[in-house]
Amino acid sequence: MAYGQDITEEKDNFLPFTVFKSEGDSLSIASLVNKAYLFTTSDIHSEKANASNAYWVRADLATFLPLIESDSLWYMQTGSFYNITCYFQGENSIESKAFRPLNTKKKYFYYSTKDGIYFGAKNLIQGRYLFLKIRFYSSNENFNDLKLKLRTSAAKKIESNYYRWEDVVEAS
Repeated sequence: MAYGQDITEEKDNFLPFTVFKSEGDSLSIASLVNKAYLFTTSDIHSEKANASNAYWVRADLATFLPLIESDSLWYMQTGSFYNITCYFQGENSIESKAFRPLNTKKKYFYYSTKDGIYFGAKNLIQGRYLFLKIRFYSSNENFNDLKLKLRTSAAKKIESNYYRWEDVVEAS
């Protein structure tokens, strides 16, 4: 078991976040990082999904820093969205990782539990933030479903690897 992580009694650690709706998708993460005033609400309603708009989410992990610093790897669970990209601090610059079905060619990926991203304290932008860019693909997607949950990497790995969708499909 990883140091500092208790996988038997995982708490519901929901991360606070704010959202900025970008008309169109022409903004870069570099243009948004230092503009906190754009991220004013977590109450965004996406009644009519517009695939040309981007919703930028700034997850603030400041209150969880002591916990995050107690181990090297964590998992931020985002829930089910078709097209989502996470922006995080890399070695020398801000990097990104796209996940969800529209961002991969992996067989059976649609049915997998890929609903978030692994990260460590060193990946937090300005020592406290992770940014997400969500683009809606379906009118069924809604920000009311967005809940960012901090999970131990050990608990997520057990959940993801105990039964794999690929094993179920290929065995039948």
